[in-house]
Amino acid sequence: MQYAFVLGREPAISTAELIAALNAADAGFDAKTSIFTPAVMIATVEKQLDAEFFHRLGGSIKMARVVKESQAIDKDLLKLLGAAAGDPTSPDGLRGARTNLDFGLSLYDMGAEPARARMFGKWLKPLSLELKKELKAGGLSVRAVLADGLALTSVQVDKNKLVSKGAEFLILAGPKTTWLARTIAVQAFEDFSERDFGRPNADAKSGMLPPKLARMMINIAAGPETETLMDAFCGSGTVLNEAATLGYRDLVGSDLSEKAISDTKANFAWLVKERGLKVDFEAFVSDVKDLPQHVKPGSISTIVSEPYLGPPLKGGESDQKIHFEYLELMGLYRRTFDAFSKILKPGGKVVFVFPVFGSKHVNIRRELEDYGFRAEGLLPGMAVTALNAHSSTGLVYKRPDQRVGRDIFRFRFNPNR
Repeated sequence: MQYAFVLGREPAISTAELIAALNAADAGFDAKTSIFTPAVMIATVEKQLDAEFFHRLGGSIKMARVVKESQAIDKDLLKLLGAAAGDPTSPDGLRGARTNLDFGLSLYDMGAEPARARMFGKWLKPLSLELKKELKAGGLSVRAVLADGLALTSVQVDKNKLVSKGAEFLILAGPKTTWLARTIAVQAFEDFSERDFGRPNADAKSGMLPPKLARMMINIAAGPETETLMDAFCGSGTVLNEAATLGYRDLVGSDLSEKAISDTKANFAWLVKERGLKVDFEAFVSDVKDLPQHVKPGSISTIVSEPYLGPPLKGGESDQKIHFEYLELMGLYRRTFDAFSKILKPGGKVVFVFPVFGSKHVNIRRELEDYGFRAEGLLPGMAVTALNAHSSTGLVYKRPDQRVGRDIFRFRFNPNR
């Protein structure tokens, strides 16, 4: 069976997270028959997926079950919408016939020829209205929720209850094939917003790791939830909070800043109270190089961290100044992985962020191999090509206005190399 995932702003990282989550769920994911594009990934799996699986993700906007490769989209959608109104014989129907239906259509370009894509774009609204007319003629009370552009937002789908009480169908336009998929779940935007803006303490001056990105990094790590996960640069505790909401129950945080640890403790206490969680949690002040003095050797299974990425750049900095900052950071990262090698279990994993200065990427991977760390590929080759990714290992997260981007890696620790 196949599921379509509408990807977020950084499709390479969203895809890497999705692949890691599918493998962790033992879903029988088949990369060779899956389809990778910057807008949507169609995943071929052996096991059925549900909304609970989707809501573990941070980088996908919608999940839909692919129901048909269509040659006659209008006719097929009419049948599918009729089924959504209550045909009990249809796998996509809601049990029990209804007399009303709210629906919406969203179009996603998966590599369609430009002329074909333009045709679909012009056709989307008239198609929605024509389907509404035909369904009303069949005796249904129908409301079509129209997108401002080519696709409904997750907010529109949620607020109009199209998943729970109506239907949204995705029209996925490929070069030669068009797939139809019915939406199962959309991103819980209010939940992410609450954990981002509702928590008591945050420090914009020390850098703000978005909760969605923190969750993506945790899922990419795919560490065992029954073992210890650590953030060695915990800041205000975003990674630890997201890990707790995902079901990790043994969490450790450290930071050089006393304020960061105070913020982390306050934010974690708030989350535990809000969600009623039971978690073994510890946070302490420490320079990263001193971690072996605080943490038992070989006791940590997973580390997920965004370290200090250097001072904010205002533009106009000389190449010499940037190079000096680069060298300073390289020293920090060497000391960091040296400390990690003393506290990680053999086979443990580290998801770590390095800075990207313009087009300059940190080149430290070979040095880290001396400490026992090898970078793992996060994307299959076909996805690297389709998504125009920098590589299969380091995946870049960067807004257009950012001067310093994030390069995300996953390392496996093997002390016997």
